[in-house]
Amino acid sequence: MEIKKKIILRPVGGLCNRLRALDSFFEICKKYNFDLEVLWTTDVTLNSTFDSLFDPISFNDIKVTIINCPDGFPERNLMKIGKSSTGDFAIDLNKNSNPVKNYIKKLITTKNLSLEHRKILAEIKKLGFNAVIRNENLDKVYLQNSSLETNIRVLDQNFIDRITPIISDAVNNSNKLYINCCYRVAELKSNYDYLRPIDSIGNKINSISKNFGENMIGLHVRRTDHVASKAISSNDKFKKVVDAEIENNADVKFYLSTDDPVFKDDFIKAYPNKIITNDVNSYDRNNSLAIQDAVVDLFCLSKTNKIYGSHQSSFSQTAADIGGKKEIIV
Repeated sequence: MEIKKKIILRPVGGLCNRLRALDSFFEICKKYNFDLEVLWTTDVTLNSTFDSLFDPISFNDIKVTIINCPDGFPERNLMKIGKSSTGDFAIDLNKNSNPVKNYIKKLITTKNLSLEHRKILAEIKKLGFNAVIRNENLDKVYLQNSSLETNIRVLDQNFIDRITPIISDAVNNSNKLYINCCYRVAELKSNYDYLRPIDSIGNKINSISKNFGENMIGLHVRRTDHVASKAISSNDKFKKVVDAEIENNADVKFYLSTDDPVFKDDFIKAYPNKIITNDVNSYDRNNSLAIQDAVVDLFCLSKTNKIYGSHQSSFSQTAADIGGKKEIIV
């Protein structure tokens, strides 16, 4: 009997970090004939289940299962996963720690898990040393020869070139893998056309974007904790872009998405009757309503004529990719 191959993926980080990792592994699973099991955790970086944002995903050629999981799963619930001899990509969660404390911790953290989650833990525990790839070590590969000024698409392409042989080796030598990842590890082959927001979110997207025309330009201004975006894509640069577009076309309007409410208010006042925004419930990623608003912003941006985005922002990048639109980094 043919052994069914499977990748267990935990996409990590914010919304678009997770979406680009998902998209990558859809392509990898199609290429190598693996099923994909996605562990979608709710945590402070994205406190929302997958099914409260998107419809179920299905493909003809691979089986995709998305499982909502508690914060920290599965790493928090494992005493230890094997470490490879090189130590490059495997997990060693409790190195040099007390085995008695580990056992007590395991009892506490697993007692409230569902049967489904316990089965997943059992699967991961059985994996070989080289069947585990963790984001911590992917970080090191991604950031090689990078700088604050490097464009995200250049970073992505350099990373894909370096990581492809590692991924290829892993899938060719294991029938089952566990990977946690926030990166695009394969070339973009689609415009996320399999990704459909649930009706309530989709209706809001359509309500906002239904009157978008060729004069609608997207602005994504990333602030808060994103050092590179704030350093390179300054407020003044965005204002200069808007001024230039208005001078070129008096009928132009802008859909503004930002995580900075102060900037948003100031921009609306500076450009009356020119700025369209989503009526955001919250800017806190630990609030599920904020994540739903982020999906609205993402898809509304994708429906604009072109997008002026923030430096090294996966959100700007993903919005442009969804819409197949030109992305201009400010």
